[in-house]
Amino acid sequence: MRTRLMAVVAAAAAMFTGTLYAITASYTEKVDGLTWHYQIENGKARICNGTEPAAQDREGNDPVGALAIPSKLGGKPVAAIGDNAFSDCDYITSVTIPATVTTIGDAAFNGCDGLTSVKIPDSVTAIGEGAFSGCDSLKCVDFGKKVAFIGAYAFADCELLRSLVFRGNEPTVGVDAFDEVAPECMVYVSKSGKNWPTGSFVVWEGMELVVDECVAPVEVHYYDLDMAGYGTVTGGGDFAVGKKITLKATPAKNCVFGGWYDMTSGGEELIGYSQSLSYTVTGADDDIAAKFYTAGEDFRDFEVESDDYRSDDDGYVWIKANGGCLIVYTCSEPKLSFKGLPPGVKYDAKKLALYGKATKPGKYTVTVTGTNKSVKRATDSDNATCEFEIAVPNFVDDEI
Repeated sequence: MRTRLMAVVAAAAAMFTGTLYAITASYTEKVDGLTWHYQIENGKARICNGTEPAAQDREGNDPVGALAIPSKLGGKPVAAIGDNAFSDCDYITSVTIPATVTTIGDAAFNGCDGLTSVKIPDSVTAIGEGAFSGCDSLKCVDFGKKVAFIGAYAFADCELLRSLVFRGNEPTVGVDAFDEVAPECMVYVSKSGKNWPTGSFVVWEGMELVVDECVAPVEVHYYDLDMAGYGTVTGGGDFAVGKKITLKATPAKNCVFGGWYDMTSGGEELIGYSQSLSYTVTGADDDIAAKFYTAGEDFRDFEVESDDYRSDDDGYVWIKANGGCLIVYTCSEPKLSFKGLPPGVKYDAKKLALYGKATKPGKYTVTVTGTNKSVKRATDSDNATCEFEIAVPNFVDDEI
């Protein structure tokens, strides 16, 4: 089975539940490569940026990958994640919430399609309405000891959500807070928590409650395909639900690693390309498979949909999805390198995108080469390179 990776080169340009805050000022601060927007309220920081994401990268784009929320901004402790702070940030895969945060606002992470697991720290007491609704990839939520309120629709339409782990007392839960989660979703609670019913009961949205049985198996194996490559996988066993474990895949000689796939619900969902994968135990008898391919079956083709790319009149490179893009057909995760780019333009491997301002006009023939990350070499030199052109206008004659 081929995996299609499309690298689109583009440039893209208060009130919480029960608490009213007095907003005194708005600020920005750069932390870990992101510009954070926040407000000062009663001597504490609240992450918020109106209707836009509360953190952007150097090009003004949404955050990508693992998001670590700082514990301080402007020298003040970050006590709240504001309404809509990261709504529809599709490329966030995980979020680390510091122990300073006490409140997560309405729709704070609504529609974050790439978010797979969330750990709520013990400091958090309230989770707002729709805070994590529509997070299509979310599978496990680990609630801290002090969560007392979960707003309406907070985790609604999280269709893959399989386990809720509660470390403290039973919280007050708003209407349809867990509507349309996975049918097999279970509620795991600590025996020390108060107000929970004893034994096995059906709770919110028909989910079964299990007291003090928070251990589940994780099966890890390789995906057996005809004509596929081989390798070894490790990291499976019995673990506490919500625990982060590390799975490792090692391809055999002349083979490449082709990704991790979640087979738990009978499907085949790609969940990661890294040979060392951080995985959160969901409690649903997790079944995780690794795929391997022979080296000759790895890179299939490079394709450029437009031969003549242009930058705008100010020199910024624009390669829009509807006007041209670079497509890589490969079984594994490629490592792409570029030669001949216009001065001032760089490749961002994390986002599979070019960025920057071209400083010298002209036409540039760019060569892009793919190597496989697991074997660190091109697997098929005939198919692992391609060329395309970028036109940089001279800012006077726009007909270049």
